[in-house]
Amino acid sequence: MIRCCIVCGETRLSMFYAGVTNLCAEHWRDKVKEHRELNADHYKAYDAARANRPDRVEARAKYAATPEGRAARARANKAWRQRNKQKLSAHNAVSKALLRGKIKRQPCEQCQSQKAEAHHEDYSKPLVIRWLCDKHHKERHKQMFMDGIEP
Repeated sequence: MIRCCIVCGETRLSMFYAGVTNLCAEHWRDKVKEHRELNADHYKAYDAARANRPDRVEARAKYAATPEGRAARARANKAWRQRNKQKLSAHNAVSKALLRGKIKRQPCEQCQSQKAEAHHEDYSKPLVIRWLCDKHHKERHKQMFMDGIEP
């Protein structure tokens, strides 16, 4: 049987995935991408559940402990620092101000938890911060993202 892509007419067998008979690999990938975009909520939940399976968590931890995993983390950190120089500068300014006693750590402004973190609404103003616990900090960032606000 000769396969033929119904979109572009491709017939080279090496251009097809096993089991996919009517679309070449390029058009199959496009179809899968479109399906994932149309069902984004489903796939976001699926991907999160899959990533949190014990076997996947264990595999990530094992990889992170290898020299390759440590090197990958170092590359990712370096790339983040290059992309986010203003954020890094603001974080460092808060750390230095805390060490020098210019500012004092405060409880979360929403729940009064003593384990609060500095939150920047605007990284160009490094010492204008709000104190939020981890839960409320994440909620604030999510809300800012939903509102289209880029700190």
